[in-house]
Amino acid sequence: MHILPWVFLIALLIGLGIVLKRAWLAREAEAATPEASDPASTETPKDFAAQMKGLFQERLQGLQRAWGREDQADTVARFREWAAKNFTANPEVRQWLAALTDDQITALTTHLRAFCHDMGFELTWLLDRRLTQNKGLTQGLTQIVTLYSCASYEAVMLQEEVESFRIYHEYIQNPQSRANRELGEHLFGKLVEQGKGTVSISAHLSASPRKRQQQIVETIQHVAV
Repeated sequence: MHILPWVFLIALLIGLGIVLKRAWLAREAEAATPEASDPASTETPKDFAAQMKGLFQERLQGLQRAWGREDQADTVARFREWAAKNFTANPEVRQWLAALTDDQITALTTHLRAFCHDMGFELTWLLDRRLTQNKGLTQGLTQIVTLYSCASYEAVMLQEEVESFRIYHEYIQNPQSRANRELGEHLFGKLVEQGKGTVSISAHLSASPRKRQQQIVETIQHVAV
């Protein structure tokens, strides 16, 4: 995995990409008319993904209501105690879990409990030590829960890089859209300031508009490779 080439792009893409992209989308949404939004004809993969996310969130909320707030608070305390004993081989994950707020632990254990339930067992079996007489099953389920927690940790650690790549990928897919042209121009200027441009400022300014856009895309691609 080539991480280093993205290091200096992350701050720029996160800072510029998110702000500019969302600002542009907000302006587009304000300009849209009700007549232009026909759900049957305008549904996109992103719409479908949003629907799936909404259904999953509804399911989690339903589970939270079923478990109850008091049960959630109890689960947080028991999970913290369990994690402190079962992540000795993963000190970085153990420290990360210990630093999470109760609300964050609640969010994690809500997802974790749903996952365990879908896999045919309950997280509380481990937290309540109900499997003390079955060491083999205890070890197997403990490994599943620790791997899930470790995967959550790795996902969080990669969030900035993932967001950076997502913005870059969306830009490269359609660099000539009005929103992406604005993003590209800002990013190109920042890269030139850092001495990472592939063309001189004089050559860029003297080029035709089409050529300038090409130079911007080439510079961004060159830095990202």
